[in-house]
Amino acid sequence: MLEKIVNYVPEGLKENKICRRLYQASIDCINFKPKEYLYYKYNSHKLKKFKDIHKGQRCFIIGTGPSLKKTNLSLIKDEIIFGVNTLYQGLPKFGITCDYYAVSDVEVWKSHFKNIFDLETILFLSSDTGKEYLSHLRFYKKYQKNEPFVIRDLGAMWSSGWLVKDLSIGAYWGDTVIIDICLQAAYYMGFKEVYLLGCDCDYSGMH
Repeated sequence: MLEKIVNYVPEGLKENKICRRLYQASIDCINFKPKEYLYYKYNSHKLKKFKDIHKGQRCFIIGTGPSLKKTNLSLIKDEIIFGVNTLYQGLPKFGITCDYYAVSDVEVWKSHFKNIFDLETILFLSSDTGKEYLSHLRFYKKYQKNEPFVIRDLGAMWSSGWLVKDLSIGAYWGDTVIIDICLQAAYYMGFKEVYLLGCDCDYSGMH
């Protein structure tokens, strides 16, 4: 019954801040899984340590767009870097390492998780990838060197008021890992300047 009610909520009302919270609470009730809830609660305390740890600093978020072929990434090898998805394949060539790494696309995760787990980095998982990890926790633990930080899915991003204020509560998804995790994490960590490289806003030519 609750699911039917949620499906009848008009799109216009969903953009209202109060209605948005009620709507998401309803979705959470429908999708409630006790094991996931307990994990998110445990994980929440760990995520709090990232609050403002880079206050006033700058970082670079590197996507996997074709423009990377024309970018000399060795110039930022000493900077704080976020990597995503299959970027690991080019790290030796680019001459950089990633302080943070993020995956939200579940298909990318399923195909590359072993190599991603081999990276010496802090790993964030969100959206469908986070759910996949939690659903098969025992399986993935056999491959991981360090436990990833799983960010709770707060639902789809809205036209306003989407920017997360507390990553330990969760993050919104926006159909791209740069928005799903990286920008929201950078905001939470207190970075003053955030630069995007290889984020071409176009899926053509990407692998």
